[in-house]
Amino acid sequence: MIQLYPFNKTIFFGLFKNAMLTVALSLAAMNSFTQGLTFKNPALVSGTKGSDGAVYRFSNVTTSVDALVTINGRSSTLVTLDSIDVTSTGWDIAFQPMVTYNKGTVSSATSWWMEFLVTFVQSGTSTPVVQDTLNATAIDVDGDGGSLQEQFSAYGTATYTLNTPTSISVGSISGGSIFTGPTANSAGIDTSATKVMVTINYSDVSTIKFRYGGKTSGSSSSANRYNSIWFKTFKYTAAKVNTLPVELASFGAQLSSDKNTANLNWATSSEINVSRFVIQRSIDGSNYDDVAIVFSQEGNSNSLRQYNYADNISSVNSTMVYYRLNMVDIDGNSKLSEVELIRLGNGGQTSNIMVYPNPTHSELRITIPDSWQGKSISYSIYNVHGSLLKQKMTSNAAQTELLNIADLPVGIYVINVINGNEISTKRIVKLNN
Repeated sequence: MIQLYPFNKTIFFGLFKNAMLTVALSLAAMNSFTQGLTFKNPALVSGTKGSDGAVYRFSNVTTSVDALVTINGRSSTLVTLDSIDVTSTGWDIAFQPMVTYNKGTVSSATSWWMEFLVTFVQSGTSTPVVQDTLNATAIDVDGDGGSLQEQFSAYGTATYTLNTPTSISVGSISGGSIFTGPTANSAGIDTSATKVMVTINYSDVSTIKFRYGGKTSGSSSSANRYNSIWFKTFKYTAAKVNTLPVELASFGAQLSSDKNTANLNWATSSEINVSRFVIQRSIDGSNYDDVAIVFSQEGNSNSLRQYNYADNISSVNSTMVYYRLNMVDIDGNSKLSEVELIRLGNGGQTSNIMVYPNPTHSELRITIPDSWQGKSISYSIYNVHGSLLKQKMTSNAAQTELLNIADLPVGIYVINVINGNEISTKRIVKLNN
């Protein structure tokens, strides 16, 4: 096993004393001092510059180790990479991609991201190098002083460190956590501005995945954002280390045949010090109430665990019911799951699917017939020429599925939903984002 930092216990704790780190991936080095890894002079080694699948090599990030950075996807074709590594501002040895949405101009509320994979390899090769510990700090996760908030997402089992107090809010995404900055702008890319920084701490990894992006509540002309992730540790004021307590493998909601119960099912692929799952319900999608608590199965786990809860909704006066999980660890830290939806009324009683909103800008919800719930369902989107553009399959279908079509061009499409030999088809219209 090759380490990013040559390891000798005596030398290690001497060199890493009083540390400062920006995208640091190691809890052990949190109070140490080091330059960190050096990300400079990237070279495109495969793919097309700025396109999905493009791979850049940063040579000699540390002794005998290179870093391969892959563009792993984006939320929309409107998201572009202006630079893989900005050197005119910020920190020369940090990894500083410049991600832009719609050439920098947003006219309404929207969100976007670009995803990166960083793989550490032996110099000049593609042979992965497993790291015992790795620290990564996202610097200057702030806003534009108006409606824009920058976002940084980290994936995998890890801990994260925030300042106390912090200006960053933490939420949940599938397989990781999303860190959202304030709308206020923090001048420059300043490592002393710890209120808008977060350090992610990993163990035994050779590859990490993260996203840079943002969201707006209205119009903005600042959607071209400098981002900085420095692979070293920083000292926080009253630092608080939080566990990313749980990796949610799935979460679904199904309506019972008598329409009186919402059957919630979820599964976790990893749990670290998890205490409980608080089930939250809303009838407007904004204001949530706690309706039940399901306690975690005993002990930590890296294997699949399954949970369920039946919520009585016979007295709910609404056509829509929204659910989410608030996942709480034993220290009181928590993060929220994505939202699942139940549609009440007569929508699911026929063999036809319901698709809404239609037309749509980005998100499409598909409600399947009652008899299809819990079965293996395939969702496929085709263009008018019959070419398959998107597909999603599930072995335990929820009543309503969410599909993101923000990356599709404006136009008319067809969605096919298949349950065995049964097929339901609808035409949908995609509008500008």
